[in-house]
Amino acid sequence: LAVYAGVIISLTLALSASFARPVETLNRAAQRISAGDLELKVKVHGPLEYEQLADALNRMTERLAHLEGLRRKYVSDVSHELRAPLA
Repeated sequence: LAVYAGVIISLTLALSASFARPVETLNRAAQRISAGDLELKVKVHGPLEYEQLADALNRMTERLAHLEGLRRKYVSDVSHELRAPLA
């Protein structure tokens, strides 16, 4: 009986770890993205839902990077216009 309990506990721990690892990876990636790392590409292997979430994070990061580029260009253009004499 103790052997069966040990096997069941081991399998349960292994299964829970296989679900927890991708979530931890996604969490670390989201933290890095929120800190400004817009070059990060998330790769997760696991259940389909986790892979779909990783793809969504990657698309969101690409859009944020694009918007950041547009913002920088706009600020640069405005700064140039304010420094240039009016014609």
